[in-house]
Amino acid sequence: MRPITAMDELERGSVVACVLSSTKDESRLADEQALATTKSVMEHTDPSTPVLVAGIAARIKWIEDELSAQLCDRTALSLVLGPGVNETQAVNVAARASSPGDLVLVRSGIRVTSNWLERLRAAATSDSTVASATPLSLGGGALEILDRDQVAANGIEVLADRVAERSLQLRPRIVTIGPGCAYLRRAAWELVGPLNEMLSLDGALVELAMRAIAAGMVHVAADDVLVDGSLSPPVVPDQQESPSELRIDDQVRETIVNDEHGPLHRAVAIGRMALRNLSVTIDGRALTSMVGGTQTYIIELVLAVARAQDVAVRVLVAPDLSERAAAALSTLSDVELLTYDQALSRPRSTDIVHRPQSVFTPDDLTLLRPLGERLVIGQHDLISYHNYSYHRDVNSWRRYRRTTRLALAAADQVIFFSEHARRDALTEDLLPAARTHVVGVGAEVIEPTSAPGAPPDGLSADEPFLLCLGADYAHKNRPFAIELFDGLRALGWMGRLVLAGAHVPFGSSRQRESELLQSRPDLAELVVDLGPVDEQVKKWLYGHASSLVFPTLYEGLGLLPLEAARADLPCLFAPQASLSEVAGKAATLTPWDTATSAAAVLPLLSDGPARERHLAALHSLAIPDWAEVGRRLVGVYEQAVQTPPPEAAPRSWQELDRENYVVRLDETIGHLTTVAQEYQDAYHELEARVSAGLPLIDEGGLLSRAQQRGLMRIAARRRLGGLVLAPFGLLGRR
Repeated sequence: MRPITAMDELERGSVVACVLSSTKDESRLADEQALATTKSVMEHTDPSTPVLVAGIAARIKWIEDELSAQLCDRTALSLVLGPGVNETQAVNVAARASSPGDLVLVRSGIRVTSNWLERLRAAATSDSTVASATPLSLGGGALEILDRDQVAANGIEVLADRVAERSLQLRPRIVTIGPGCAYLRRAAWELVGPLNEMLSLDGALVELAMRAIAAGMVHVAADDVLVDGSLSPPVVPDQQESPSELRIDDQVRETIVNDEHGPLHRAVAIGRMALRNLSVTIDGRALTSMVGGTQTYIIELVLAVARAQDVAVRVLVAPDLSERAAAALSTLSDVELLTYDQALSRPRSTDIVHRPQSVFTPDDLTLLRPLGERLVIGQHDLISYHNYSYHRDVNSWRRYRRTTRLALAAADQVIFFSEHARRDALTEDLLPAARTHVVGVGAEVIEPTSAPGAPPDGLSADEPFLLCLGADYAHKNRPFAIELFDGLRALGWMGRLVLAGAHVPFGSSRQRESELLQSRPDLAELVVDLGPVDEQVKKWLYGHASSLVFPTLYEGLGLLPLEAARADLPCLFAPQASLSEVAGKAATLTPWDTATSAAAVLPLLSDGPARERHLAALHSLAIPDWAEVGRRLVGVYEQAVQTPPPEAAPRSWQELDRENYVVRLDETIGHLTTVAQEYQDAYHELEARVSAGLPLIDEGGLLSRAQQRGLMRIAARRRLGGLVLAPFGLLGRR
């Protein structure tokens, strides 16, 4: 290696790669780190680019001997650092010697990979205002994307290629230079350099970065370049160096780093995702003892995502996790369960937090927000958004609408079951189309149709019946099921109607059903309302029903025709909402014409060609398997990481916090109003009981305590009390 003084004259726009080792550490480990860095720079840098090695004389001589074969075909220079020369001074010397070219600083312990300098240079020259470019780093540096204890001993080339391939080349603005590796542009050096030699190199680079920013230049992250800093010693800030610029830097850096919606946050997340498994927290708080489609969907969703390649899954569960859910989740040992208490202790944040059902209250998101960097919401439908009657009162409905709008505005990506549900949300201007996805439900969600066990009360395996399954929400249209049943009876079909599903507190069709049955006592005797049923009863009903009746008006997906296909049951439904796209060709009802519908479906209730054609149509319905659903979900998660957050998200989160505060305030006011009314009622009751005697017995009243005790003794003796106190009763009459 030639001395630095022998460097050939450079042109503006050329570059020198400077390998810098410590002057304070003369150990063999420091020698080996400097050798590894120099070797990697030599191997992965074009021979026409000068490489300058700065260090103590013995180390430079040892490196020169070890790399003699590599040095002969390239421009290699040396800068011997004496005992009185520190690293900051060395960089200033290297910068002067490389003028008017650019300088790339590579500190001892850093390993570079193929095309590192080309990509780093592209980032540094991406704009005329760029002063420096700093790569992403493994195990060390300001842009560290994995801790040093997570870095594999080998495979840096493969990892660097993966980062480069996945990178969007966002080149986000940062407020630091290096310190492990950085590209310093000559224009910036001429404007604000040199380094302050009174500071350590780390402190001097920070101070130079701040001076460049103050002068109107910027620093960028080369988010498609990965260097290995795991060999370098951890950077420990010098607490004795604290000029005012450093204190300002702390504030500026904190502003940029904590900006969740800035490109730096996104670029680092994409880099991390290229090096390790994508991580997701799924909200499983609904997996309680309640049995329904939502619970089944969430279980299958968790399993599908967990089985997808390279995804780490964590599930937030309620204290009363159902046995069914616990058993299903236990089949995959790498699925982590997170309790409420653990969630409140602020555990590590995953790449994604997924709420697989609608957001009903701001509280639904309060616990989720710190658990993931990006939010994905599964919005099944907008039934409750449209229908005021599904809420306690109009104010509750308004709160729900505000919460829905704010939650979807804050979400990074939103998943719908069907195109109809997605269009509904777009029609309401709840979010832009670019953040919406249609991801269906896999076939495995449908339970087996075997029918063990005894029949529910009031039913017999020998008597035919129609099954209307679902909660008694108004849109489920159970009154039409009763009318259709009546129409079939009129055509000669002899059987019963079974209603199975929860009774909801608001928006129920119970009153209309009751009115229909009260007007027809003969029909009422043939209608059985089982209320909510468990999975075993549901299996029995599927195994013995003549047909499913599903006269729904609105469904986000509508699984029953697909379940019917698996059970070889006809399904009586109209081509409404999402059912048109999911199973439209198999629709059997004319909305909402009882006579026409009854005549059309009667042949389906007994064996014959009509029933066979209908079942064939059901069996031909397209539905993905859960493996495909899992792949689609992972694709949505990756897009959530890669795309910019919604512009309205910060304001939406603020409004959600405000909405939560208003709800709690309303609840507090309501509670206090109730308590106040109870106290007022108790006071009036007490006043009515003691108003006549209070002037006699109150403090300072007409009777002394001794007289009061005497009267009490007399009154306790019934005969004596009646005789003595009777005259007072006469005096009390008006």
